[in-house]
Amino acid sequence: MGSYVEGRLTSKYSFIYRRLFTVFPILFITVTVIFFIVEIMPGDAAEVLAGPGANLIDVERLREMLGLDLPAHVRYYNFLVRLSTGDLGKSLTTPIPVSKLILDSLPVTLTLAFFSMGWALIIGIPAGIVSALKKNTRIDLLVSLGALFGISTPGFWLALILILILSVQLKILPAAGFVNPLFDPINGIKHMILPSLTLGLILAAYIARITRSSLVEVMLQDYILAARARGLPEKIVIYKHALKNGLIPVVTVVGFQFGGLLGGSIIIETIFSIAGMGKLLYTSILNRDYPVIEGVAITMVVVYIFLNLLIDIVYMYLDPRVRYG
Repeated sequence: MGSYVEGRLTSKYSFIYRRLFTVFPILFITVTVIFFIVEIMPGDAAEVLAGPGANLIDVERLREMLGLDLPAHVRYYNFLVRLSTGDLGKSLTTPIPVSKLILDSLPVTLTLAFFSMGWALIIGIPAGIVSALKKNTRIDLLVSLGALFGISTPGFWLALILILILSVQLKILPAAGFVNPLFDPINGIKHMILPSLTLGLILAAYIARITRSSLVEVMLQDYILAARARGLPEKIVIYKHALKNGLIPVVTVVGFQFGGLLGGSIIIETIFSIAGMGKLLYTSILNRDYPVIEGVAITMVVVYIFLNLLIDIVYMYLDPRVRYG
């Protein structure tokens, strides 16, 4: 028995180690793709920085000063060398290092992501459970229609509707801005409700549909029928047996959606004037600030990759049927 347990623990750790080793080639390929995508972007950072009144000589001098006159392969090599030391370079529009800009904006986006995911879980999982337990009833139809509406609704439209109702008409919530909840909890939460609710309602629709379909499938399994045949109360059958296995796919969806919040909140951060990663990326694209674009994209990819790794590990512990070999 002891050797069997030790063997399973060893296989689990070897699975985690293998997943960690696959991170590095994925990062290298992703970083390379990001660099060359930025390279083929239209526009010229030197022309943007020089302004509309600059002559060709000034633009060329600025391009040479920024190193934009070097061949692409030379800039790619310099980019990899800097990146290997943790140096993301400096912004072309400001003398601030890219890492400083990211460290200032990443906590803002993470705060928005956590609040949004909180709304999504609070609304989506109960709605999916109720819909599954009331399958083919009016409640199920109502939840399904609500989920379909949430998935189909554009984020910017929902944001404007919530601002119009809760901020302009009722005047109970601020329409824009960000206040750190750690320093001012009351105002911080007030400023975070509208943007996080906008993202959270859309995510809740996805989570509700996944929860419903997974739980409906689990309720038809043999072990659920066996638990009912033993005379167990319906609450125990649902919450102890069905729900535990039915929520396993939801873990995967939550992880992917949380990673998507880091890069998918560009429009919401812009509408609500939140100085997060999304707005930083949007501004840097307008200004052709290549180092900032690359730095933000790489940061999002790194967080997304490690979120996927965390999901694999959590999934491995939740579902013993996962193979480690």
